[in-house]
Amino acid sequence: MNTPKVSIIIPCYNMENYLKDCLDSVLQQTLCNIEIICVDDGSTDSTPELLENYQSQDARIRVFHQKNQGVAVSRNNGIAYATGEFIAFMDPDDFYPNSGTLELLYTKASEHCALICGGSFSSYNQMTGKVSTYYTGDFLKYTFIKEGFVSYRDYQFDYGYHRFLYNRAFLLENHILFPLYSRFQDPPFFVKAMITAQAFYAVPDVVYRYRCCFQDKPTTWPRAKLHDMMRGHLDNLMLSSQEKLCDLHALTVRRFEASNVFDPVMKSLREKDSQTLNLLIQINAAIDTGLLQQAGMSTTDTDCYLLKEFNELLKEYAANDPSQSKKGARFTHLLRGAIQCCRDHGFFYTVRLFFMKLKPRKNRNKA
Repeated sequence: MNTPKVSIIIPCYNMENYLKDCLDSVLQQTLCNIEIICVDDGSTDSTPELLENYQSQDARIRVFHQKNQGVAVSRNNGIAYATGEFIAFMDPDDFYPNSGTLELLYTKASEHCALICGGSFSSYNQMTGKVSTYYTGDFLKYTFIKEGFVSYRDYQFDYGYHRFLYNRAFLLENHILFPLYSRFQDPPFFVKAMITAQAFYAVPDVVYRYRCCFQDKPTTWPRAKLHDMMRGHLDNLMLSSQEKLCDLHALTVRRFEASNVFDPVMKSLREKDSQTLNLLIQINAAIDTGLLQQAGMSTTDTDCYLLKEFNELLKEYAANDPSQSKKGARFTHLLRGAIQCCRDHGFFYTVRLFFMKLKPRKNRNKA
């Protein structure tokens, strides 16, 4: 059998309600020489049986079962199982918008010798059936308006990795895998791949349909998922800082301060979760104020940008006890110092020093 042109990797966990739509959209592709890698991540519904049934009807489908380890492990295992020239990633609740999607992307990638080739994004509202293909603001770059090579230094976007084909040898040779996070593992993967490739080939056609409006709200996530989401943002801040990608750096800060992140982080902080606070200090320490200014983002402090989450904590501290304004000012000073110390000396040294300074002076003298 010839080497498949594209390997489509689909991690599956308890998706019996949507899996048929997903697999049918892949099997209906006009690009026939493909393989479909389905990784069942320990599903407890009828997902395993559905996959086995599809595999028995089409030899291009390869099903792998594993105990539940999360979507990142499933995708990484899918990369290891794949044999295609290119790799595509599909979530089991999403689908392709038309039958020519993979043929279009593969043809353009091959013709132009592109390591990465992608198109425009679309979303499907599960509640209303409405399809959206128009995006604004920080989501504007979900779509392309013209065809051709794009430098990632000009693009600097982090979402919608599903829209692209990735040369498999390129991923393997550069050890580009998904970080083992339960949330927000795909933006760091996408950013690392794009930085390594330096440029990609874009087409304006819509090539992916994302099913939305049925997922759990972030405020209901368990702590481990929230912490992983924070780690993913930290990864992108560090990558953008290392590569001096000012627009991506500012975009990551805005994403972290948006309500879908801000609300669960604040909820966890109000519940006095120390790990959330630790990660927040690391994230703030990773922010390069100079890069934010280059991106046109207004900052009140040239040395230390203070995240919205920390500013909210300080407001709540003052509002709860207005008579403690001097202590509030001291806390702000200590917080900024901790962030700078984290940059200069590392996280663990900073946490130890920060909490020592928060102790009352009498207790500190006894120590």
